[in-house]
Amino acid sequence: VDKQTLADSGTPAPTTNTFATATPATIRNADSSLLISGDGTMRTKRLVETGRPVFVAASRESINTANNWARLILPEVLDTVNGYDPATGLFVTPEEGWWQLFGAIHFAANSSGRRILQYEIGTAAAGTSGNEAFGRCYMRLDTSNYAGVSWSAMTPRKLPAGSTLSLAVYQTSGGALAMRGDLATLSFAAVYLGDW
Repeated sequence: VDKQTLADSGTPAPTTNTFATATPATIRNADSSLLISGDGTMRTKRLVETGRPVFVAASRESINTANNWARLILPEVLDTVNGYDPATGLFVTPEEGWWQLFGAIHFAANSSGRRILQYEIGTAAAGTSGNEAFGRCYMRLDTSNYAGVSWSAMTPRKLPAGSTLSLAVYQTSGGALAMRGDLATLSFAAVYLGDW
């Protein structure tokens, strides 16, 4: 497509304006997501604001986990970028940069086995080699009448746009084990820190 075709296409039809060199214009689209300055520089508006929660998923209901790995699938509470899928528990980063991930769980009382909480990148089954794991928290239980295990993990990570993230848990109590439902103890969230 040549420049003349581009200049003459579109609805509504483009207009032509001339500005003095001393007073260059700034051209912007309707939502200001694209700015073209008179000196020829272009800026795009960020999809994500820094320092604010991008999404929060949490459950008030208890969830039973099998005696193995499981991906936490939590209802959506807040999602400003439409990046979290409450049907799969997967969040896709809309922008490259540093992301601060938050995860919180609380396993019911049980005196045996191991408990693991970790973040994963990828869409393979939780706990498998098809995903990259990071930010792992681990505990081995050997105390009788243990009252329960609570964790909250906060992990920063630089990620490219389009990274698929999830929160995975693991337990070997010997059977199904409940995680208490509470917005403070069963949640998964992310904050965009910026690209620096």
